[in-house]
Amino acid sequence: MKRSFVFVALFLLTLSVCKVAVAAPADVWISVRSKNFHLIGNASEKNIRAVATRLEQFRETFRLLFPGMKIASSTPTTVIVFKNAAAYRPFKPKRPDGKPDDGIAGYFQSGDDVNYITLSTEGETEDTFGTIFHEYTHFMLDTSIGKANIPPWFNEGLAEYYQTYKIEEDQKVTLGIVQNSHLNLLQQTKLIPLNQFFAIDNYSLHANGDHSRSIFYAQAWVLMHYLIQGNGGNNVKNLERFLSLVLRDVPPESAFKQAFNSDYATMERELTDYIRKNKYTATLFPLKNKLVFDAEMAVAPISEATTATYLGDLLLHTQQYNDAEIQLKQALAAEPDSVMANTSMGLVKMKQRNFPEAKRFLERAITLDGKSAFSHYNYAFALSREGLDEFGYAQSYSTETAAKMRASLARAIELNPQFPESYRLLGFVSLVTGDDLDNALKLVNRGLAIQPGDPGLMLVAAKIMFRQEKFDAARSLAEKVAKSTEKKETKADAEEVIASIERTLDAKAAYEKQVADARAQYEAKALNLNLASSKAPKILKRKDITDEQMKQIERDRMNVGINSVLPPVETGQIRTLGRVDKIICRSGTIRISFTSAEGPLTLSAVDFQSMQLGIFKEGTENFEVGCGSDLSKENVVATYVHPQRPFPGVAGQIVGLSIVPAEFRLMSQKEIADYQLVIVEGAPPTDIAKNVKVVADQQTEFEQRRREAMMRQLQQALREPRDGETRLVGTIEKVECSGQAMSVSVNSDKGPMKLKIGAPNDLHLMVMTPDAAGVRFGCNESFPGLKAVITYFVSADKKPKYAGDLRSVEFVPASFTLP
Repeated sequence: MKRSFVFVALFLLTLSVCKVAVAAPADVWISVRSKNFHLIGNASEKNIRAVATRLEQFRETFRLLFPGMKIASSTPTTVIVFKNAAAYRPFKPKRPDGKPDDGIAGYFQSGDDVNYITLSTEGETEDTFGTIFHEYTHFMLDTSIGKANIPPWFNEGLAEYYQTYKIEEDQKVTLGIVQNSHLNLLQQTKLIPLNQFFAIDNYSLHANGDHSRSIFYAQAWVLMHYLIQGNGGNNVKNLERFLSLVLRDVPPESAFKQAFNSDYATMERELTDYIRKNKYTATLFPLKNKLVFDAEMAVAPISEATTATYLGDLLLHTQQYNDAEIQLKQALAAEPDSVMANTSMGLVKMKQRNFPEAKRFLERAITLDGKSAFSHYNYAFALSREGLDEFGYAQSYSTETAAKMRASLARAIELNPQFPESYRLLGFVSLVTGDDLDNALKLVNRGLAIQPGDPGLMLVAAKIMFRQEKFDAARSLAEKVAKSTEKKETKADAEEVIASIERTLDAKAAYEKQVADARAQYEAKALNLNLASSKAPKILKRKDITDEQMKQIERDRMNVGINSVLPPVETGQIRTLGRVDKIICRSGTIRISFTSAEGPLTLSAVDFQSMQLGIFKEGTENFEVGCGSDLSKENVVATYVHPQRPFPGVAGQIVGLSIVPAEFRLMSQKEIADYQLVIVEGAPPTDIAKNVKVVADQQTEFEQRRREAMMRQLQQALREPRDGETRLVGTIEKVECSGQAMSVSVNSDKGPMKLKIGAPNDLHLMVMTPDAAGVRFGCNESFPGLKAVITYFVSADKKPKYAGDLRSVEFVPASFTLP
């Protein structure tokens, strides 16, 4: 992929100690389809219908209260209803110690292709649906407006407000029920000043500790409660106006003043007074018609294989890949022609970096059902991931691979034009191949019309616009993503786009200035040397001269051009051509060892800032001169003066250094004046073999520079060791658990060692290579061949059982080295 920026793919891991989750074969599972949800479960039909009704009522209430929002989504939602806690437990999210989180009564798992809601009907409480309502509110807001477009306080505040949704008699809706946990926290904690509160973005919110996030959620809830129900409900229209202004990119503080006719300080006083009075009321909304959906529901039995397929797909979406594989194997053994099971197994294999198997399952799914848009999309996605290098970078795709991806994605769009990821990936393919960028941007924008504010689509659009040199638009999109995402890897990618734009603009400005300065100097010298009246240009035909003669003409033209724009040699100055062997700084002195045609000499410098530096070599945009800088491979013009006070061994004091081409030679003023310009007309037939080699050599050089840049970026992103800690590069052979103790076996250049995991919650885990994407860190897990930077606190015991306490594991590319 030809582009001037790189990115590091960083993926946070979760600790897991996995128990195999297998559905009990004796269970009877059924499918219930309502208007907007597909439910499966081993609970009773009555209970599953009741869950469907409650979800439909919540969604319809939101639609009625926000008629202007587009909450219809191309992403379906599947609900899995378990008959009891025991059946549900293996499918709950895992705690850091790997055990199921029994504190979760129900959860919402979003996905590009499908959302999952899971719950148990046993001991059902308000908490069972609270989290589901909260997350489904986010989903509807993101679908309608886009996460990148919604201020976090608004998104979280409205989700917290709707979390306590209640409906009675299918018609009487209650909103704004008090959350006592928020009230208790607000009464014990000062409010975050509103100017800070409104400035908190998604990344900083999720980067904060649990306590800080809890304060934010509580304040977002009480502010939303006040804006909707306080002040006699007069703020509701102002709230809608505020959101409308923000969506039009009006700065938040200005939008706030326009919408509420108030400033932050005034609103803060009103909010503080609202909390102090502690008189919160819920609002009853009697709907015009009863929300009844039971008659529209379709019920059917489902097989054990279909059940295992859905459970496997759920585990795939919650990143429990080994358990997902077990379920899907069970499904495929019974129903090998299941399109969904083959597709999900292909995705599991892709997450496990087994691309041949991934393609086999996905190709099988397409063969079984050529009308499955998701199968076509995932086949293209697997091909795109296969092309990533160890840094997570797609340098190029073969013509055949690119054609296959485009064909599959075009078919996916034909079958389901409302799936935005197909447009994103199609745009990404063009970004890698570098062709048809205008059409690629149109496709990505179509995806954004379906899913506004999607960070993945916005980033691809920004990168395409960067390639098109639409720098302002690209920067604006990337900045929006950087401010709105909570994901570290997405933020890093967006910030790299911004940095690449700045570097490009700086280099462009420097080049334009250099050209302008060179032109001015040339014109001045031409005037001084009377070049304007020198010999008339000689005109030659390219067909009449040899390649070697052409090279000499170009060398002469280059030499005259550079000699004409070099800074003039002032009285007392000496100019020479050669190479800088070393730059040595010692005891406050600077010495430059220089070798010219006349022999070696040593030059001194007062400092580096006062040197005149120049670049006259094509392909070199900048160079660094400082202590220890290596310029030994460059051809350099040095200008110096004899020192006022002679110093033993020092020939002079440096005035300036300029990098020039290898074939450059210094010319006298007379040679420049006598130069006759040669103009060559026409061109020889293209030497294809030669051009191919030139391009290949340039690509090899670019690839080496890219890898070096990415390596530096990875090194800078590492967690810094703290006092008493040491780090090394090695492999973790196994994670072992015994009772309450967890430890790892490590191999490195220092030999094997065992490290204790004292506090799993505090262990820093990160992935910096796609080779480790999707790995889970837990009991009995092993990571053969995966390189990692391992940081540990060294044990002070004389005969320790463990070499130390493990503090950090950062999986890195195989070629990685510590700085």
